[in-house]
Amino acid sequence: MKNGKCTPHSDAQAPKHPEAPPNSISFRRRYADFFQFAPVGYFAISRAGVILEANSSGALLLGTDRNGLLNQPFSQFISPESKRIFQLHRLGLFDTRTKQICDLKLLDHHENPIWVQLEPAKATRAIQNSFSR
Repeated sequence: MKNGKCTPHSDAQAPKHPEAPPNSISFRRRYADFFQFAPVGYFAISRAGVILEANSSGALLLGTDRNGLLNQPFSQFISPESKRIFQLHRLGLFDTRTKQICDLKLLDHHENPIWVQLEPAKATRAIQNSFSR
């Protein structure tokens, strides 16, 4: 930036950061760190609705530690009036494989309400492998 303005540069001026192949250890570590320390809550939820993975922001949102979330049903954090929405959302996602966004009312460990927007994404094989560090 010069004089408060952005200046374009060519690829030759850009620093080179070789991309690691998706199956490499460095890629898996980088992705796992990105997932773990993201500023938004991420959860990997199985077809049965069980929490397979959660990041620090997701655990903080629910007021618990990350390890306490693993292998727990995600539905235990959903308010009674939102459970049906989540069930239909989850089944629709796995059955139709189309992106569906919904708003849910969650409850933290003190039963305080938290409104969230669920935006699912299908994990690729490389992402799934990144959790095994």
